[in-house]
Amino acid sequence: MTKRLFIAIGLSESLADKLADYQRNLALEQFRREKINWTKKENLHLTVHFLAEVEIKKIEQLISLLGAVAKTIPVFDLVFKEIIFAPPRRQPRMIWATFHGHDQYQKLATEIYRATKDILFEIQEPKFLPHLTLARFRFLSRSIDVGRFIFSPLTFDCVPVASFCLFASELTATGPIYTNLARFDLSGWKKDNFCYNISDFAGVVQRLVC
Repeated sequence: MTKRLFIAIGLSESLADKLADYQRNLALEQFRREKINWTKKENLHLTVHFLAEVEIKKIEQLISLLGAVAKTIPVFDLVFKEIIFAPPRRQPRMIWATFHGHDQYQKLATEIYRATKDILFEIQEPKFLPHLTLARFRFLSRSIDVGRFIFSPLTFDCVPVASFCLFASELTATGPIYTNLARFDLSGWKKDNFCYNISDFAGVVQRLVC
């Protein structure tokens, strides 16, 4: 058995609310006639690694490896850069909020890759463009000139990064459902590095977010 997993940085409730308000404004003002799938507020996150399908029997080992990585990364901030159509230099199919690069973000993504590549054969080498996906679409009407389009302004300072999480993703007809399996606090954070509860997870010991 497998689970579809990814590693991501979560958002504070206040920032998620701000982004949800921004999405609503875009939908009403700039994309009123477009067929856009806006990311639900509870699903907003910054993906560090998409792990694809992972065998359930490997999850406990994966959590242990991620906990060790978290101990080596100090807390840091990601500073907001801009809203763009994505992916860059390709046919657009998403709207991203992007962030300036940061040495500790690069280290986090790199160390996760190095620590897990021997057990996760699908994990890809890290790409250093921190972003969160605000929306997805198949195509845009001719009224949207992607090359000259100017998004409504969005202003906020930064995303404080004090932890990252391991999520499971279940695809449904109404959109993905994300389950937080474990949280890992970075070095210097006031709580323990990570903690867990023991429960039955499809017959396997699973560590859950504390």
